[in-house]
Amino acid sequence: MAAKKGGKMTDNELYQKAIDKNGRKYQMLKSIEETAELQKEVCKIIIGDESDERILKLAEEVADVENMVAQLKLMFNISDKVEIIKKSKMIRLKRMLE
Repeated sequence: MAAKKGGKMTDNELYQKAIDKNGRKYQMLKSIEETAELQKEVCKIIIGDESDERILKLAEEVADVENMVAQLKLMFNISDKVEIIKKSKMIRLKRMLE
């Protein structure tokens, strides 16, 4: 994979490099691990820990999950499908809240 001029890679190029290096199966397992870590942080907040440290940890786990979701979308070429489904789910949510 060629790097961009000046050595900068796009996010998708970096994700693809991780997928190529570690393999799809490993990256899929990593996505499960990252979502579990996010669940753990949300649970700690629910039971009452809203310290600055906990909120920072939550932000870190959200970022990890977003990076893994981006890799899943790339691996399965589903970005367009995800956007369409997200839009329909937002419409449904809006209707539920009206």
